[in-house]
Amino acid sequence: MHHAYQVAKTGFTHFANHGEVMRVTAKQEASLKVLLVDDEMLVRSGTAMMLDELGHDVTEAVSGQKALQILADNPHFDVIITDYRMPDMDGMELISAARDFIPHMKAVLMTGYHADDPRFADLHAGSLSKPFGLEELEIALGGIC
Repeated sequence: MHHAYQVAKTGFTHFANHGEVMRVTAKQEASLKVLLVDDEMLVRSGTAMMLDELGHDVTEAVSGQKALQILADNPHFDVIITDYRMPDMDGMELISAARDFIPHMKAVLMTGYHADDPRFADLHAGSLSKPFGLEELEIALGGIC
């Protein structure tokens, strides 16, 4: 039988099981409103699940154009997390266009390709190399927010 208890100072939930203590990632106290953009459904849904586990409010878009439509209707996002390579526009183009709606919008670019793109240095965005897990995602968000 597992017994859960909260550790007040750290905010982590621990489970005691026959003398073992396992750390379970806690939800961040400050929830972010995240616009997540990726044309690959599996990557998008997996990332959305991790963001939800971290306690963030996630809106998903399947393309750069869909993301811009969402921003036009609701320009109240804290951060955009986008794939670099997408069919209609790349992630760098999307981040630049998104900042027309929210000038100081934080951004994270998910990819393994951006290092060769000279535009990345001027983008002022975080990066997240695929594949990534919960810890890497949390670190990337912490680095920009």
